[in-house]
Amino acid sequence: MDVFFVISGYVISKSLADKSDWKLSRYISGFYKRRLARIMPALLVMLLATTVASALFIPSSWLSRSIDSTGLSAFFGCSNFSFAWNNESYFSPAVDLNPFLHTWSLALEEQFYLVFPLIFYFRLRKKDVGRVTNRKAITNILSDYSLSALAVLSFIVSAFESAGHVKNAYYLLPSRFWELAVGTMLFRQHSLDRFVPKRKSWSNLLILTGLGIVGAGFLMAEQGAFPFPWALLPVLGTASLICGTIGRESRTAAFQKILSSPVLTYVGRISYSLYLWHWPVSVLLRWTFGFTSLFSKGLYVLATIILAMISYHFIETPIHQSSLLKKQESWKFVAASLAIIAAAFFCAWGIWDSKSELSLSVTKNTYVWQSGKYKNDGPEKPSTDDPTIRGRKLFAVGDSHTAAYRTMLNIVSKELGIEVHEYEQGDCAVAGLLKPMDERTEVHYKDALREISELARPGDVVFLAALRMPVFADQFEPTNIDEIVEDFFGEMAVQNRKQALKEAHTIIDSFTDTGAYVVMEAPLPVLFAPPYRCSDWFNKMNPIGANGLTVSRAFLEKMRRPVMESIFTLSNGHEGFFVWDPFPILCTDEIFSAYDQKGEPIFWDGDHLSGNGNRILAPSFEKFLISLGP
Repeated sequence: MDVFFVISGYVISKSLADKSDWKLSRYISGFYKRRLARIMPALLVMLLATTVASALFIPSSWLSRSIDSTGLSAFFGCSNFSFAWNNESYFSPAVDLNPFLHTWSLALEEQFYLVFPLIFYFRLRKKDVGRVTNRKAITNILSDYSLSALAVLSFIVSAFESAGHVKNAYYLLPSRFWELAVGTMLFRQHSLDRFVPKRKSWSNLLILTGLGIVGAGFLMAEQGAFPFPWALLPVLGTASLICGTIGRESRTAAFQKILSSPVLTYVGRISYSLYLWHWPVSVLLRWTFGFTSLFSKGLYVLATIILAMISYHFIETPIHQSSLLKKQESWKFVAASLAIIAAAFFCAWGIWDSKSELSLSVTKNTYVWQSGKYKNDGPEKPSTDDPTIRGRKLFAVGDSHTAAYRTMLNIVSKELGIEVHEYEQGDCAVAGLLKPMDERTEVHYKDALREISELARPGDVVFLAALRMPVFADQFEPTNIDEIVEDFFGEMAVQNRKQALKEAHTIIDSFTDTGAYVVMEAPLPVLFAPPYRCSDWFNKMNPIGANGLTVSRAFLEKMRRPVMESIFTLSNGHEGFFVWDPFPILCTDEIFSAYDQKGEPIFWDGDHLSGNGNRILAPSFEKFLISLGP
């Protein structure tokens, strides 16, 4: 993107350079007419087509939860804010599965267009002043140095933000402005006949140097240091390339002839459409057939080129050559364009709003697939009048697997007339028994303990649900099962479990001191692949499911054994501590499957229960709570 920012700044400056005699209103409206005509038609088609494809083929999950919001924000050039302010790192695999990710750079350029034309206008007007008054002299100074000053300020912001606020630095204009400004300042120097090569040898050297610097930037750059300092190389390299292709002598230079070949010239003409389509195609392949095989990569290249050619020849070119468009008054075209953008936005919003009906994925049946989706499960009135049960409180404390029990807890709450309080924090297992708590988990545990101490009374229940098995199913790529098993039984993992067991004694004591029973969930079975990503006709062949959706019971029992030994130790040392084991209810055969006998999913992904899995376990958990007695 750094390369295109410099080129964009240069090209925009060039397009404005011959408009110095225009009045400000005509200059601004004309600029936005040209930009909208260039950008909007192909962009809107891509956004709408990608929205439809995403609604059809991408299941609703935490991996896709921000796709709709970023897609909608892209209609108004704001998707970079969506990425900067979400909870994912800018190089997170979850971000890579968003088909609208690439629109952040276009959004940033669009925001640049709001500022730059006015600055450039006053720079152009200074050429046409007559007698220079004090006021005009000040205007000339401001117009000459404002862009440079903003570029320097942006570079400083980029350095500071890259060190402490990497997402803001990567996605937002203040830390990227200097890259676009380099292109505009370079054009200014070329318009004054500076840095223009006078010899073919200089042109060749500049092009070769530019290619080398840009290539070095791609090979050497560190992901965590963008845009400062590693954007410097592609920016400087691009400036060198532009200089090498400018001027009369450069036209006959060897490298310029190569760059001017028919094939590369055509690629340049369709480059905008290539940019629009390259990312959505790759992401949709990742979600469906997969993007690792030679066939899928070949399909990606072919589909991207075909879509780009269609976009260029049937959308970009007809709009650009339209005689009606050329006759249209600028302000009318701008107003009409904004209305069309708004209409397309509401169309996309309607598609996202109807995704549950449009989706081709089996996961659209959220009743069986998603836990916590339906709050009305269970009877309207409790099924028991036992005063020792009704009115109890149940405090569910743990990581995301606590949240995965929401459907079951809701059913039990209504069946028994108990009050459920949930304290869930992703990746914060309390007494997880696999590793000691980190600082974030300690804060989560202490906050939960403080509230439970205030609310709990004798007979209430603290339910400790967490992932107590190794994770075998990666959300993004197939895993090496043997390596995970080896690590789980390795020396470091054993030491972590010993420390976690010692820690669990203290945690359980702190909860039983409140007068409540403590119920720990024994390890659930786990899967080698996430069912929601490989259960449809269009994604069953995805490599994410290569390890299969069945696991042997013997293997699962082997992996449970270390944690079950820890639980046995805890059971012998604490009064008021109980263990609920859902494993034998879910794993009834020698082979555990992701689906029950009716073909409905037990798990959503490799280790989180589905809504159906919750309903299978609800009767068991209800009986278990009743068995605790008063």
